[in-house]
Amino acid sequence: MRVAIAGASGLIGTEVVRALRARDDEALALSRFGTAPWSVDGADAVINLAGASVAGKRWTPAYKQEIVDSRVLSTRALIDAIRSAKRKPRVLVNASAVGYYGGRGDEVLDESAAAGSDFLANLGRQCPPTSRTSICIRSTVSSTAPSACPI
Repeated sequence: MRVAIAGASGLIGTEVVRALRARDDEALALSRFGTAPWSVDGADAVINLAGASVAGKRWTPAYKQEIVDSRVLSTRALIDAIRSAKRKPRVLVNASAVGYYGGRGDEVLDESAAAGSDFLANLGRQCPPTSRTSICIRSTVSSTAPSACPI
């Protein structure tokens, strides 16, 4: 399987690339968003993990806008790349923010729960699916990896 990955050099992306290659799939790392046009022609699937880190910096108004733009614009660029591909991928897996449901304490939540109303919840709603390729919106919990440990 040929899989094009936006955000392949990030914490989750490097592990996805490693896992795909370990099972002999072809992992195609797309260039950093905005540095070159993306092409997904011939890919069987596309995974979008691109975006500024929500844990990378203090959330100033400018950095919050960077977080939003990095996700919304990269998603739009991938959808445009899918639309223009001669041989379109069958699926787009688009990662979204961990905070989609907002802070709910110990409340048990599933996919039928309403979105929250804070910054991360609003961020998760800003990338609507607009492609004929099937889209799986994957909301991830905070990621931890040995490489992310500051000690």
